[in-house]
Amino acid sequence: MIRVGMTAFTREHITHGDVTLFPRPGVTYQSELGVRGPRLSIAAFSELMAWSISPQVLNYEDNQLFYVRQPQSTLLTIGGRVSWSY
Repeated sequence: MIRVGMTAFTREHITHGDVTLFPRPGVTYQSELGVRGPRLSIAAFSELMAWSISPQVLNYEDNQLFYVRQPQSTLLTIGGRVSWSY
C-alpha cells in the first residue's frame, strides 16, 4: 500500500508568547509492504510529512519585538510489524 498526498492546511500555536503560525503546504507519504501467511505476518512501514517555511509573524515578548517563523520541517517514521495468529 502506498499513499501520497499534500497537507491542505496547517496551523501551529505556540503558547509561550501566544504566537500562531501557518506553515505552507507540504507533502505526505505513507507506505506499508508485507507478507501474510496462514499464521505469521511481517510488514515494514514508513511515513513522511514535510512542511514548507511559514511567513514571518511579529511577536512581542519581554518588552521586545521580534519575528518568529516555522522553518522548513520534516517528520520521518520507519517501523516494522510482526504478528502471530494461533
